[in-house]
Amino acid sequence: MNLKNSTALAVLMLGIVSFFNLFGLEKAVIAIFLGFAYLNESKDTDDRFRYFVYAGIGLGIIAILVLTVIFASKSPKF
Repeated sequence: MNLKNSTALAVLMLGIVSFFNLFGLEKAVIAIFLGFAYLNESKDTDDRFRYFVYAGIGLGIIAILVLTVIFASKSPKF
């Protein structure tokens, strides 16, 4: 397994792990940034790990949206 494939798997795992902690925001942001860096680096090639990166980015975005809704619902009303 080369470095690009392990980066793709790391993006997917960070996207998944961002749901298991209440403050998983930093893991979601790292998954999104790493995913876009991977896609920018490998835009010429056609590899099967690209779908893992798409899934990791999507999970990171969903985690950020879910945490935003949770924080907005728990914030004090003025």
